[in-house]
Amino acid sequence: MWEHGVLHVDGIQHSKLGEGSAPEFYTIREMVQFYIDVKEKVNGEWVPYQATDMQVEFVRIDPFVRANMQVSKGGLISAKFKIPDVYGVYQFKVNYHRLGLTLIATSTSTSSVSPPTAPQPI
Repeated sequence: MWEHGVLHVDGIQHSKLGEGSAPEFYTIREMVQFYIDVKEKVNGEWVPYQATDMQVEFVRIDPFVRANMQVSKGGLISAKFKIPDVYGVYQFKVNYHRLGLTLIATSTSTSSVSPPTAPQPI
């Protein structure tokens, strides 16, 4: 069977910059890293897809951040950006539509909160 342009998402991860796992929530103005592992079927084998034009959006109602993603040496596609200074529930979204390739559309929810305030003396 002849297959060309078949893509699939092998994994998605987000975390605070320099950490390895997703927190329960982010604090506004924190740096975040987002990774997506996309594979392409080539000659019957799944290999890392080398996208140079993929973007991630950090969306509440409208996109607050739209960041270009880079391909790392290990084949992961990633972006780093600062959480907006507006708290709420957000989504990391990747919508990748290219002629001749299968569609990639992902959405992962998270939330951001205001930083804790210092306790007031009584």
